[in-house]
Amino acid sequence: MKMRISDFEMIGRTEGKFDERFEFATVVVTTGYLWWKKSELRTVARQLGETWFFIDSGELTPVFQVEKLWSDYLEKERAKARSEIAAAAMERMKNK
Repeated sequence: MKMRISDFEMIGRTEGKFDERFEFATVVVTTGYLWWKKSELRTVARQLGETWFFIDSGELTPVFQVEKLWSDYLEKERAKARSEIAAAAMERMKNK
């Protein structure tokens, strides 16, 4: 059955030694066709540098779907941080 993953939202990250660090996120998983589609919110995790997997079942996520969503999420966060830095710099320039 085809599985579509969307709506990546980072939950958090554990700290510790490199081999003990994990990242956690929620995703919406949609399965089925036409009228029989079913969507559910599921939690995924990965050890840093490894493949994403579902917390509840332990099965790996479909190839590169979550990695692509994660990459898009990081790019959006970086753009947000750059704009905040630029706004702070402009504010400092105004106050001089």
